Order: sequence, then C-alpha cells, then structure tokens
Amino acid sequence: MLGDDPVWDVTAPAALGLTAIFYDETGRAPLPRGAAARIARLDAMAGLLGRCPVRAGPPRRIRP
Repeated sequence: MLGDDPVWDVTAPAALGLTAIFYDETGRAPLPRGAAARIARLDAMAGLLGRCPVRAGPPRRIRP
C-alpha cells in the first residue's frame, strides 16, 4: 500500500498485514507506525520493489 495519509494509508493497512509505504513530499512528517519505508517522489517506488518485506499472504481467488 502506498499513500500519504498516515492513518488510513499506512497505519491501518500495516495493522492488517500489508506492507505500507508512506509518501511524504516534504520529508518532515513523522514516520507513521507500521511504515516499511518513506518516499518523497513517486519514481522512488521503483527502487523499493523487491526490497520491502512482503507480509501479506499469497493472492486468493474470490468467487462471486
């Protein structure tokens, strides 16, 4: 999960077992609880792929 809201985009998803990346353009906001990383530019996301721990389980097929 990537987002700029510390609670809804980082802390809540991390509490559910997702890897949460905090997007902070200023670089001055406190790092939210559960954040695996912080980025200030979206192009920095490519450098994180494969580096952050995967905490979620394998994808599940949901039947309608």
